This record gives sequence, structure tokens and C-alpha cells, in this order.
Amino acid sequence: MSACLVSELQRQLARSWPRDLSVGSIYFGGGTPSLAEPSTIESAISAIRTQRSLSSDVEITLETNPTHIETTKLQQFSNALVNRCSIGIQALNDRDLAFFGREHSAAQAMRTVEVANKIFSRTSLDLMWGRPGQTVEAWATELKMAITLGAGHISLYQLTLESGTPLERDYRAGKFSLPNDDAMADMYEACSEIMEASGFVQYEVSNFARPGHASRHNQHYWLGQDYVGVGPGAHGRMSLSDSVRVATVQHLSPETWMNAVEQESNGDVVCETLLPSQRSEELLFLGLRTARGIDLGLFEKCAGVPLQKAVNMEGLSMMVAEGLMALDDSTLRCTKRGLAVVDSVLRKIML
Repeated sequence: MSACLVSELQRQLARSWPRDLSVGSIYFGGGTPSLAEPSTIESAISAIRTQRSLSSDVEITLETNPTHIETTKLQQFSNALVNRCSIGIQALNDRDLAFFGREHSAAQAMRTVEVANKIFSRTSLDLMWGRPGQTVEAWATELKMAITLGAGHISLYQLTLESGTPLERDYRAGKFSLPNDDAMADMYEACSEIMEASGFVQYEVSNFARPGHASRHNQHYWLGQDYVGVGPGAHGRMSLSDSVRVATVQHLSPETWMNAVEQESNGDVVCETLLPSQRSEELLFLGLRTARGIDLGLFEKCAGVPLQKAVNMEGLSMMVAEGLMALDDSTLRCTKRGLAVVDSVLRKIML
């Protein structure tokens, strides 16, 4: 796996454009990268450095789960140049962790955050709300507890039931129930109120950070910038020239991916040139989930058309009139109220 990772990184970076662009962030995520050997992470970073310079303040993030085995390796990952740790806590009560089949306990999660805070200059936590049987009061208490753990970045995701998953089938079978829409809305409001009262800034629908702790890597996605995706199932967006940008998807199966890299020197299962219409749709869908919104000049440069030709202007005017969006000469963004219902807003303005 390590040799394939190095080979594919070098191939992808060698064809990305411009050639002299430095790397501002590296993110080891998807699955459980912290189960890998630190030497594998170190080799990947070294491979990147053979093709590109790293910015002086490069952000190198590793996702980890708060199990004992993974926690004991955090110092080794730091030695391998990882400087930011993202911890998938999900919940701070053992009942819900057991429901989701997580291997760690709430106590283990808190211990992992304590250890990570001593090793890394920046840490992030993931929590999920809208869980079975959860009340607004219980969520507020849990969120306040999470804040006391000392992480500078917290991601708060609403539980979603993916079609065809065991969890979704159990829900359809009536094995558990979820909070109603009013309770969900109150939980989202609690996220914003409690986080902001504690010094966090909501810079995206589900992401909150103290000053200086926003995820640079995530912002690459949301602002339509390039990112190279390497590894089983990884997605990427890369410029191959000033005028050509491609979407890439790597083989999902680890075995298939390794065979493709070893035998064909190419881990991509998809590599397609993005049309201007596809770029504009991505910029709208991702950019409007951020508090800063979309820079209109950048949008026209990337999409090839002004905003007025890429959206339903009647729907946009309606969203502005209802106080859900704000539009000026340089920016289009959702208001605070609009972010709370951003999916509905997008449906109104997309062509």
C-alpha cells in the first residue's frame, strides 16, 4: 500500500497545474488512516515534497478514532510532520456510541482529545446531532461538554440516513425514531448559539472554529480550489492547464486500486474534464454553504459566465427578499437564517 501511495501521489502531482504551485494542506482521511504505520504517512509526505514545495505554514491533518491503539500512535504521527488531528468522537455518551457500533467509550474519547491537545497545535472534533431519542436539552449539555475539551475546531453534523444502509433499514422497520423537525431545528439553533457564545465562529454550515483554527483543507473544497485525491475511493479536482480542469475518482476497492497502480500506473477509475456548467454548479453548491459565500469575480472566471446566467434570478430575488440570501456587487452569500436551510435555498436558485 505504501509504495502504491507514493507512486500515485507522484503521478498525480506531476500532471497538476501550475507546476510551481506550493502545497498548503495535506489531509489523511477516509476510513481509518491512523491505523496505518506512521512510516507510511511519512513516506507520503516525502513523496509530495519531491514534486512540490510545502508552504511554510502547511496544514497536515490526520483523521483518527479515539481508540486506545490509535491514541498511542499520535506522537509518532506528529514526528512524521502531522500537525493537526481530527478526532471522530461522534457522541459523548456510551449509549449512542454503542448504537452506532463505535469501538470507543465517551471516557476514551475525552482521553484521546486530552492527549492530542498536548501533542498537536491544532485539534478538531466531530460530533453528530439529531440522534435517536436525543432531546434539545441533552444535546446542549453534550455540546457544552465537548467545548470544555479544548479543541479549536468542532464539526457538528446532523445525522443522515443513507439509503440502503442497515441504519436506514432499521429506521424504516420502526426499530428507532428520530427527533421531529421542530426539535431538529432547535438543535441546529443550539449549535450556533452555544458555539458562538463560547468564542467559535461558524464559517460553514456544520463547521465552527476559534480564530486561526478553521480547516484550510476544507476551504479548498468549498472555494473551488484544486485538490489531488489519492487512495481507494478518493475524489480530486485538478487543473491540467489554464483552461482544463478535471474531476478524478480513484478505484474504491483497496485491492483493485493497488492492482491498477501496480499494473497500469494509474489509480483513477474516472477522469473527466469539467464543463463550465459543472464548475458553476459545484461553486454554488459548496460556496453557499460557507459564511463568506461566493466571490462573484472568481465565479465568473471559473464558470465562464456571470452569476446572472448561472442561477434562477427570480428564485434568487425571492431568497434575498425573504432575508435568506444577501447579494452585493462582489459577493453572494446565505444569511445566518439562510445557512440553516441552505439545501432549500439552493433548490430555489439552481437552474
